[in-house]
Amino acid sequence: MCLWASEGSGEEGNKPSVDNVARIAYNAIGNTGRKAQPQIAHRVVQDDRSVIEMVIWKLPVATSERPHGYKYRLNYSQGDGTTLVRYDNKFGKGDHKHIKGTEFPYVFSTPEQAIIDFLEDVERNGGHIE
Repeated sequence: MCLWASEGSGEEGNKPSVDNVARIAYNAIGNTGRKAQPQIAHRVVQDDRSVIEMVIWKLPVATSERPHGYKYRLNYSQGDGTTLVRYDNKFGKGDHKHIKGTEFPYVFSTPEQAIIDFLEDVERNGGHIE
C-alpha cells in the first residue's frame, strides 16, 4: 500500500502535501528513536496567580512549515486564566503570536530571541514578570 492510500481502502488516494509527507517521515523517524528534544520547559505561577509557561522543542528535521526546526509555545496567562500573550507555531498555522485575543504574524529567528520578544510583549501589554 502506498503512503497516501485511503485508510483501510487499499486504493490510492490524492497525493499528500509536502507537509503531510514530512509528518509521515517525522513519525517514522520518531519510531526509530529520533524524537523532538525538549530545549526549554519552564512554568512559573507568580504571586498574583498569573502563569508564565515557556516550552520549546528542537525537531529532528525541519519542515516547510517549521524551517527553523523548532516547535514552541510561550504563554502568559492572567490570574483568572485569560491569555494575555502567547507565541506558538501550531501545525497548520505557522509562527504567530496572540496579543489580548488578536492573532498577529511572528517571524521566528532563534529560541533566545523569541523569549526576549515574548517577555517584552508581556510587559508592554500589562503583564509583569517577577
